[in-house]
Amino acid sequence: MRKAALVVAGVMIATAFPLAAQPPGADPVLAARERKVAPHIWMIEGYPNAFIVTGSAGTLVVDTGMGTPNGRFVAQAAARVSRGGKLYLAVTHEHPEHAAGFAGFPPGTILLRSQAQQRDLETAAPGLLARFRQRSPEWARLLEGAEYGKASELFDHDYRLNLGDVTVRLVQVPPAHTNADLVAFVETDGALISGDVVQNRTVPNPIGSAISIASWLKALDEVAALNPRLVLPDHSAPAGGDMITEQRAFFVDVQKRAAAAKRAGRSAEELLGELRGVYGGWQNAQNLKRVADQAFSEAG
Repeated sequence: MRKAALVVAGVMIATAFPLAAQPPGADPVLAARERKVAPHIWMIEGYPNAFIVTGSAGTLVVDTGMGTPNGRFVAQAAARVSRGGKLYLAVTHEHPEHAAGFAGFPPGTILLRSQAQQRDLETAAPGLLARFRQRSPEWARLLEGAEYGKASELFDHDYRLNLGDVTVRLVQVPPAHTNADLVAFVETDGALISGDVVQNRTVPNPIGSAISIASWLKALDEVAALNPRLVLPDHSAPAGGDMITEQRAFFVDVQKRAAAAKRAGRSAEELLGELRGVYGGWQNAQNLKRVADQAFSEAG
C-alpha cells in the first residue's frame, strides 16, 4: 500500500509540474505570476525559478532573477503574498540570474549570505557580471547597474531562520554546481529549494574551480539527509524527493563509465558519445561535454 501511495504521489507531482524546458538562451525576463506550490511556498517560474516562503513573522525570498528589473518583480510578488514581518533574501549561488537583482529589493531587506558565498563573490562577481553582459543586448540591459548587495548577516554552514510559524534552514553544501552552493530547506513543508544542486532530469553543470563529481555527491548526500518530500529546483520542474536519488545515480553511472573508458584506453570524447546515447534526452544535454571531461579527469 505504501509503495502504491508513493507512486500515486509521484504521478500527481509530475502532472502538477510538467517538465519545463529552459535552454541557455531562455528568456531572462521574469513575467509569470507567483503560484502556490506548498502550504507556505510560492514559485515564480522563469529563468531562473524564484521562490517566496511566507511565515507569520516574516518572508524569505530565494533568488532574485537577473538584474534590478527582475529583482523588483520578485520583491513585488513577495509583498503581495507576505503575511507581515521582515523581508529576508538568500541566493542559491552567485550567478547573476540568481543573485544580481538585489537593487530591486526595498530598503531594509535582510540579506543572508554564507561565508563561502561571500568569498566567491569577492573574487568572481565583477568578472561574472561582465561576461553575462556580453551574452546579449537584453542581458546587458537587465544587468545595467546591477549589484549583489552587502550581506546583513554572514554564517558558516547552517543558518536557521524563524519566520514565526515556518522554519527554514539555509545549508551551505560542498562544492557542486559552483564553489558556494546554498540550499534552503523549508522544514514546515518538507520542501527543499535546491538551486542548481539538484535538478529534474537535467544534465548538471560542474563549473566551479573547487568542485569535483565526488564533492557534488557529498552535496547530494547532505540534502538527501534532510529527507525532503518536495524538491524545488531553479532551472527545471518541481518533483518529489526521489529527484535527489536520480541525480545521484546519474553521477555514479558517469563515474563508472569514465573509469571503464580509461581502463579500456578510450578517450573523453568517446565517453561523451556514450553519455549522449544514454542522457541525450535530458534537459541541458549540452552540459554532457563538461561532465564527461570532469569525470574523465577524475577517473583513476
